[in-house]
Amino acid sequence: MEIFEWIKEIEKVYENLIEKAKSENLTELKSLREEQENLMEKSIDNFRNSSDSALKTLTKNLEDQNIFINEKLKEFKNKMKKAYDDNKKNLIELIIKDIGFDF
Repeated sequence: MEIFEWIKEIEKVYENLIEKAKSENLTELKSLREEQENLMEKSIDNFRNSSDSALKTLTKNLEDQNIFINEKLKEFKNKMKKAYDDNKKNLIELIIKDIGFDF
């Protein structure tokens, strides 16, 4: 009978060791999961910050280009208006001549 009691005690120790190992593994897994979640959050934040920075830079560049293009269009419009005003008399004479009203 003594062997059976010894075997039962070994089984209890074995079960306790298994439970302890299981508990420790679950704790370690939980810790690793939290660590990975933190790393993922940091990565997402870094990506967000990089994206925001890139979009701000792009927006600023587009605004600068828009201002530049508008200035160039304004200059071109002013040149066209000046050229038209300078040549208005000659243009009217050419048109009158072309349609045959130059009596």
